[in-house]
Amino acid sequence: MLTVGLAVAMFVVASANANTPVPHAAFTTTNTNVDGTGHCQNGNEAVNCNIYDGKDFVWLNGGPVQGQLDDGMYFFDVLVPGGQGGGADPNDGTTKNLSDLSPTSNTGAGDAWSCRVFSISSHVITYPVAGYSDTCAHDFDSNEIRLMPYDDTTNPGGVYIMAICSLDGATDAVLPTQTANPPGVDPSLCKYDAFKVNGENILPPASELGISKGADGSYTNSYKWHIKKEVDKTSVTLNGAGSAVFTYTVTVNHDAAATSAVKVNGTITVLNDNLDSSLNTLPVDITGVTDQLSGGTDCTVTGGGAQTLTLAATDFAYQCDLGDTLPSGQLDNTATVTWGPQLLDDGSLLLGGSKSFTFNNILFAASDSIDECVDVSDPIIPLSPHHYCVGDAGDPSFSFQYTRTVTFNPAYVPTCRNYDNTATFTTNDTSTTGTGSQRVTVCFYNAALTPGYWKNHLTYDSKHPNDPYTAKYLPKSLGNYAVSSTALATAVFNAMNCNNTGSVSQLNQNAIGCLAGHLLAAKLNVANGANPCITTVIGLADTFLIGIPYTGPTGNYTAIGTVKRNQAITYKNAFDKYNNGGGC
Repeated sequence: MLTVGLAVAMFVVASANANTPVPHAAFTTTNTNVDGTGHCQNGNEAVNCNIYDGKDFVWLNGGPVQGQLDDGMYFFDVLVPGGQGGGADPNDGTTKNLSDLSPTSNTGAGDAWSCRVFSISSHVITYPVAGYSDTCAHDFDSNEIRLMPYDDTTNPGGVYIMAICSLDGATDAVLPTQTANPPGVDPSLCKYDAFKVNGENILPPASELGISKGADGSYTNSYKWHIKKEVDKTSVTLNGAGSAVFTYTVTVNHDAAATSAVKVNGTITVLNDNLDSSLNTLPVDITGVTDQLSGGTDCTVTGGGAQTLTLAATDFAYQCDLGDTLPSGQLDNTATVTWGPQLLDDGSLLLGGSKSFTFNNILFAASDSIDECVDVSDPIIPLSPHHYCVGDAGDPSFSFQYTRTVTFNPAYVPTCRNYDNTATFTTNDTSTTGTGSQRVTVCFYNAALTPGYWKNHLTYDSKHPNDPYTAKYLPKSLGNYAVSSTALATAVFNAMNCNNTGSVSQLNQNAIGCLAGHLLAAKLNVANGANPCITTVIGLADTFLIGIPYTGPTGNYTAIGTVKRNQAITYKNAFDKYNNGGGC
């Protein structure tokens, strides 16, 4: 059964041929002046009836003044439900048109579309219209047109659809042309009103559900920002004193404006015209409501799962997400409601089925740009945040620079410490953030001391309590030789003769003695917290002395040969540079 709410028209925006949608609404009612009263079983006989006791008593009227059609030329016909589109439309010659000359049932009623042409001016209907319906008039009385003749509906519930379509933009609106499916109107540009004809003492089958929808396309132009933080160097070693100065550069830039958040939104309305004897809506169980774009994208229907519909019209919000790309061509949107076979509360049978409605040629509207500004903060500098916007001087890239100084701190000896620093941007609209980080490393070591220092600072000196001394770090080994006392350390240092003069035997002896003293000083320096970069050379030198073998400062090394002497001098030179503050 039908409710008044079903008189709401269903239409979409104009298609590519610029046809004009029918404004306002379409109505059916009875004509009590001609047929008498009592033929309207639900609704207002004077304006908008929904259920009739016979198909002969259905008339087209203009409706209330505030809802009447605008001035113009129109034609009407009666359809089987589902004849509003999809190849079965209000044009003559389509399968669900009950008013045309091609019968869809065994009654063979109907006439040409031109017989159903009328005009409206200032809310007054003119019928027949010269050159059209003046040769095959329907009944006309009191500003109303009788819809008969038309065939019986095939809808098991006795439901019909009246269509009113504007001839503005129709492709075949000039008589006497009669091509296939004239007059060639776009079904989405017509207005529709459902009505029902009941038989006496017959409980009609339950009526199928209906569906309609709207669709709005939208997108935003957005800016994507990036940040980069650079530093002139990433590591510095401080040996006993001094400072490390790092220069940082922070740069932010943005991409060209890009479309984003392309969406289709709208509302799907599922219509249930099944009423009980008290005209209350009969609940119908549905298996779901779905929505899909013509490109194959499935849309999200809020609350569109299996449920029971208890209202004559139930709305479902939906959204289709298309990512960041606008469609390149026409995009349509189809909503579908499905249900299974079921007995309604009044005992009528509703057969399982589905209904779809397509909204053609969705229009997209751009929103304002977002994230056109950023604030850039950096914890090291006091002038944070820096504020940059698209269109500022330097656009699309902005940068600032600052320095950071790290001074030698003896408390950190002998370690390397990392100094991390992160710059962050935050966009003005979506609060999107991005970071650019840099890590610099500062190593803190005591200064390396010479063999002479260690020779002259053998034990603790109360006058200079902070000065390092040799005994604190003994024993130390030179190859396999253990220097376990200050006396042995003194002997090693005393045996240092680094002159490169004398006989071959003397040169050999000098090379080993000089190497041993410098190796001992290097090991004492490392133990005292000096830069351990020399440890690789220390290992090579220990292996070399084991191979001689080195037996201490009193040993005889005169016969080691030129190759080993030169090797000893190479290691000695590395230690000499290190022990005198030259690094590794």
